[in-house]
Amino acid sequence: MINSLTIENFQSHKKTELEFDKGVNVIVGPSDNGKSAILRALIWLIQNKPNNTDNIHSHWADNSTVKIDTNVGTIIRHRGKAKNYYQVDDLLLKAFGQKVPEEVSDILNINDLNIHRQLDGVFLFSKSSGEVARYLNKVINLDVIDSSLSNIASEKLKESSNLKSQQKNLEQYENELDEYKWIEDYEEKLEALEDLQKSLDEKEKRIYGLPTLIIQIQNNQDKLSKVNELLELETKVNELLELNETISDLKYNHNKFEVLVARIKSTNVKLKFCEVKIENSESIYNKHMSGKCPLCGRTNGRH
Repeated sequence: MINSLTIENFQSHKKTELEFDKGVNVIVGPSDNGKSAILRALIWLIQNKPNNTDNIHSHWADNSTVKIDTNVGTIIRHRGKAKNYYQVDDLLLKAFGQKVPEEVSDILNINDLNIHRQLDGVFLFSKSSGEVARYLNKVINLDVIDSSLSNIASEKLKESSNLKSQQKNLEQYENELDEYKWIEDYEEKLEALEDLQKSLDEKEKRIYGLPTLIIQIQNNQDKLSKVNELLELETKVNELLELNETISDLKYNHNKFEVLVARIKSTNVKLKFCEVKIENSESIYNKHMSGKCPLCGRTNGRH
């Protein structure tokens, strides 16, 4: 039950406070004094409509506020340049778009069946049988089934149309695809070209490496020439070493020969010395032993 309604800066209302009694409440007054604006303010809070602030704000203000006190809680709807929110007691609700927050709907439990505007016809009597049935369905929530069936039929029709459209598109795409069958052949050719390109790249790498390889070969050839020269020198050195060994042997033998010659000379000197001594000894012997030998008894002879 709505206990009170407060309206601030909404159309012709600067600040209006209404207290409601239990049962039926009637608002009366002269024309163009804001009676319809009270209903519009109540609908704005209940349905979050209209969305255009030009139909909400008073010409003297840039914000509007509507508050309802109920047996369950207090609901506030506020909209201005900087703020746009619902408030349920201490709970502040923002970013709800064009919808009404569930917290508000659950408290109010009010829909179009509960609202009758000034220029609307007599309830149900001015409606067709189909419209009356729809109203009654809303009362007992059968409208959910009708709405679901209607949505299903609409979706079925939409999907059927989409299916036909997609089938046509598929046929068109298949026809267009036939025009691109040559791509498979070109894919094989492209793969062959890619292989050739790889082979060409490898050969180019080898070609780019040839100058370096040639320089390395030339360097190796220079080193090989030097090694050959060294080998030739080694042969000559070996020959020289052999000659040196031969010369050393000859020197050694020469030295031995010179020693031997010296010994021979020394021996010859000694022999001559001995011969001289022998001659001297014979001379002395012959001088003293001119007669008979005392040992053998011979005379004038040598033993």
